[in-house]
Amino acid sequence: IELSRPLRFGQGKLILGGGDNERRFRGAVGGVSLSPRAKPPWEFLRATPHELRDVSFAPAPGPLPEFGGHADLRLRYGAVGDGVHDDTAALRRAFEELQDRVPIAYETLYIPEGEYLISEPLSWTRFLVVQGAGRERTVLRLADRSSGFGDPEEPEAMLYAGWGQWRERTGKGNAGNVMGNYLFDLTIDTGTGNPGAVALSFHSNNHGTIENVAIRSGDGSGYRGLDFSTNWPGPTLIKNVAIDGFDTGIYVRAGEYSLVFENIRLRNQRLAGIENHGNILSIRNLRSQGTATAVKTGGWGMVTLLDSELIADGRNAGAAIELTNDGALLVRDLTTSGYHPAIRDGDRNVDGPQVDEYLAGQPLSLFEAPARTMRLPVEETPAIPLTAEPVEWVDVRDFADHVENGDWAPAIQAAIESGAEALFFPANFNPQVRSAVEPRGSLRYMMGMKSTIRRHRDYDGPILRLTGSEREPPLIMERLGLEGDLEHVGTRRLVLRHSGPGTYRGHDGAGDVLAENVMNYWRIGKGQRLWGRQLNPESHEVSEVVNRGGTVWILGLKTEYATTFVQNLDGGRLELLGGFLYPVTRVPPEMPMILNQDSTMNVTFSTSAYTQDHRIYFSDTQHGETRTLLNRDIDSKGPRRQVHLFTSEP
Repeated sequence: IELSRPLRFGQGKLILGGGDNERRFRGAVGGVSLSPRAKPPWEFLRATPHELRDVSFAPAPGPLPEFGGHADLRLRYGAVGDGVHDDTAALRRAFEELQDRVPIAYETLYIPEGEYLISEPLSWTRFLVVQGAGRERTVLRLADRSSGFGDPEEPEAMLYAGWGQWRERTGKGNAGNVMGNYLFDLTIDTGTGNPGAVALSFHSNNHGTIENVAIRSGDGSGYRGLDFSTNWPGPTLIKNVAIDGFDTGIYVRAGEYSLVFENIRLRNQRLAGIENHGNILSIRNLRSQGTATAVKTGGWGMVTLLDSELIADGRNAGAAIELTNDGALLVRDLTTSGYHPAIRDGDRNVDGPQVDEYLAGQPLSLFEAPARTMRLPVEETPAIPLTAEPVEWVDVRDFADHVENGDWAPAIQAAIESGAEALFFPANFNPQVRSAVEPRGSLRYMMGMKSTIRRHRDYDGPILRLTGSEREPPLIMERLGLEGDLEHVGTRRLVLRHSGPGTYRGHDGAGDVLAENVMNYWRIGKGQRLWGRQLNPESHEVSEVVNRGGTVWILGLKTEYATTFVQNLDGGRLELLGGFLYPVTRVPPEMPMILNQDSTMNVTFSTSAYTQDHRIYFSDTQHGETRTLLNRDIDSKGPRRQVHLFTSEP
C-alpha cells in the first residue's frame, strides 16, 4: 500500500481487501511494517512459521510469465524449498485455497525450483493445475521415516489428487465428476524409511494429465509409485513419466473409465511394473527394467500395448506379461530380454524375445479382412517448450484498446498481427468474440491457463480459422479452450494439447492435426491425417468422430451417451487402439455403435451399458453390401463387452 499524502494519527484508514463486504480480508495480520518506499512482495515476511535467515522469496525465471495469474508457492504461501524446512503447511494452504473453484475457474499452482519437504499426506480435489519448474528442478520429498508411512499393510499416499478428499468433503462414494487435475514438470520423492508410502494417488475424469514427472523412492522401498485405485479413474493421459522403486510401479483398479500411457519408464519394482484389475489401458512406448513382472492384467480389464521393451535383470524371471481372469490383450512390436515366456495367457505361452503381434481374444470381421492391425505410421506430438529457455510471451490483454463493443476478436487479431510468436491468455481471462480469429504470420504458440475463448451469443460462426501452408511451423495450442468451432482450411499443421474447440472441422486437403487430452468432436476431411491420444468426445446427438476420406490414428478413445460414436467413410482409414465406448442413455434399436462405409479400419475397445446397449455394434458396407454385427456376437466378460479386434477393408 502506498500513501499519496502523509498519514497523521487519527486521520485515514488502513483497509485490507476491499472493506466490510463479501470480498473483505479473511485472515490474520501477523505484523505491519512502515517503509518510506513501496516494497515488492518478496521483501515482506512470508506466511511461514519458520525462523528464516538468508532466504529470498524473489521469483526466479520460470516457464510461466509473471502476468500469467498463477499462484507462486513461495511468493504467496511462504514455502521455503530448501529441503530442510517443512513445507507441508504451505502446500496445504495452497491446495485448500485453489482447488474446486465453482463456478468452474481453473487455478494454477506454480512450484518454483527447489526441494519441498513434506511430512504428512496432502490432497486436493479438482480443477487445479500444478506446474513445476522442471522435472530435475522442482522436487516434492517426503521426510525420511515420516509417521504414518511405515507400514505396507496400511499404506498411505504422500499426495492425493482428486478422489480421496472429494469423498471426505462430499460424502459421495463415487467420483465420476472429479475433473481437471493436471500435474506437470516435477519430481515426487518418497524419501527413505517409508515402506508404506504411495507417492501419488491420482484421479481425474474426462480430462487430466500427468506429464514430465519423475516418481522415485529414496531407498527403493515403498508400496506404490502411481496409484489409480479409486473408483472410476480416467480418462486421463499419463505421458513422459519415470518411476523408480516401489513394490508396484503403477496400480490400476475399477472397470472405468480408461487411461492412456505414453513414454513410460519403470525401474526396480519388486512385484509388478504395471498391475491392472479391470480397467482399459492404452500403452505406447513402455520401457521396463527390473526383476518383477512388467505387466499384470485381468479382471475383465483390457490392455493394448505397443512399441515397448521389457527387460528382466537376470535370467528366468518368469513372464514379462501375465494375463488372467478374462482379461483382454493386444500386444504389438514387443521386445523382451531375460523373461520367459514373453506373454503368459492362462495356460498359453508366447515366446520372445520379439512379439510382432499377439491378440488374446477372437478377431471379428464382416467381410474378408486381415485379422491384424493395419499399422498406420505414428507421429510424435510437438509441445510448447515450457521448461527450456523462457518463451517471450505476449499478453493478449495488452491489445484491449482494439476491443469493439465487447468483441475481443479484433484485439486478439491485432496481437497476432503485431508479429508475436507466442500469445498468452492469463488465468480466468475468457474473452468473447463475434468473429473468427485467424492465426498467421509469425505466430507459433497460443497458450492459456485453462482459459477459454468464448463465442458471443449473437455469433454462431467458428471462433478460430486456421489457414497457412505446411511450409510454416505448426501452430501449437495448449491449455486454451474454444467455446465454439475451429475451422481448419489451410495445409498448416495444428497441435491441440489439453485444450480444444467444441468441434474441430477439417476441410478436404487441410493440414495434419495432432491432439492430446481433448474433449471436442472431430470432422476429418479427405486427405487429412489425425493422430489423437486420450480423446474424450461426449454427445447425445451427433457422431463424435467422423472421418470422410482421411487417416485417423487414436490411442485411447472414451465416449459417452447414445450416438454413433465413430463414422469411417469415403475411403477413410481409421485405427483405434484401445478405448471405452459408453452408451449411458437409451439407444435407438437401429443406431449402430460404429459405421464403416467403403473404408478400412481396425478397432479394439471395451463397452459398458447401464441403461441400454447398442443392438448394432458395427454396420459395415463394402461394394454396396451392408452387413451388421450385433451385441450378441460380441465377447461378454462380466459387466462389459470386449471387442478384441474388429477389422474391415474394401
